[in-house]
This record gives sequence, C-alpha cells and structure tokens, in this order.
Amino acid sequence: MSDIKELIATAISFDAARLAQEFEPDAAAMTEIREAALEVLRRFPDIPGACAVMSAIWTAILNDNTQYPIFAVCGDLELEGELIFGGSSPDTTSWDRGVDITDPSWNGHCWVVFGKFIGDISLFRTAYSSRSPRRLQVWIQNMFGPGKGLFICPNATIEQYGLKYYARRVLSKREIDGLVKGAASYL
Repeated sequence: MSDIKELIATAISFDAARLAQEFEPDAAAMTEIREAALEVLRRFPDIPGACAVMSAIWTAILNDNTQYPIFAVCGDLELEGELIFGGSSPDTTSWDRGVDITDPSWNGHCWVVFGKFIGDISLFRTAYSSRSPRRLQVWIQNMFGPGKGLFICPNATIEQYGLKYYARRVLSKREIDGLVKGAASYL
C-alpha cells in the first residue's frame, strides 16, 4: 500500500498523519470500530458498489464519536495480481488529476484505515451481488463463504489473502461530509 502517512498529510494535516502512524487500537477500540461498521451495514441498503459512501459514513461515525484517527482511503484493489477495481494499472497517475469518486464511471475502491489495519465495509456486499466482477465473486465464496459483511485485516498480513490495496488518496472531511449528506436519503 502507498505511504498512507503522506496521503493523510496531504488531505488532512501533518498532525493527523502523525497520529495515524502512532495509533495502535486496543481491544476496546477495535470493538468500537467494528460496532460502528456493523451499524452502517445494518442501516445502509444492500447496494453493491457503494464503497465510497459506506466508507465515508463509517469514518464519519467514528470521527464524530471517538478520538481515533480513522481515514477513508480511495485507490485500486488487486486480487491475486489482477486489478479488480481501479485504473488501468496500479501505477495510474489519474489520481493526481483529481478523480471524482462521485462520477458513475469511476471504477476505483474505497476502504477505511485505522492504525495498521484496513477495514473494507463494502467488499463482501459487492462480491455477493450480480454486479461484482466474476473473479471476486468466486474468490469471496471460496475464501469466506456466504453471508459475511466486514473485512478487517492488518496491513502486514493482507497479501496472504491475495488482496493488495493501492492507496491513491485520503478523503478530506469536506468529501466525507458530502458523501454522508448525499447518503442521508438512504438511511
């Protein structure tokens, strides 16, 4: 994954980047983080491909109710070496030109970062849908089975699952607020 500290510093602040790097969630923090995600999964409609909105809502809930440094990240996702969501290659420079995540033609992915963990709130929901790339559907069914809702994994071990997240940018507070406001009609 790209240097998340640098992306956080660019989108938010150097202070936020420092806090993110130092954050090591304990069991209580992990419970709060997981419970917030499960609340989003319960309340948000079963819509595939809603990674940006769901990640923004999850981030907003945690930012509003905790002091944990939690960030919504956009980028590309590879599965066993194959690009599943994102640009034509993981090295694309289109992110530098300000890709609009609300543009329906955008094919990237969003997730949440907290400490040394990645939290993906929409991966299973998308994979279980008919809109999912076939490769992802088969992999999720074989790896995890049916009925899962939340993927949380330490960065250090994520590639053992065959996944590779390429962070391209971190969503600003303004972007998160905009996505949450736009999602209000769904909740």
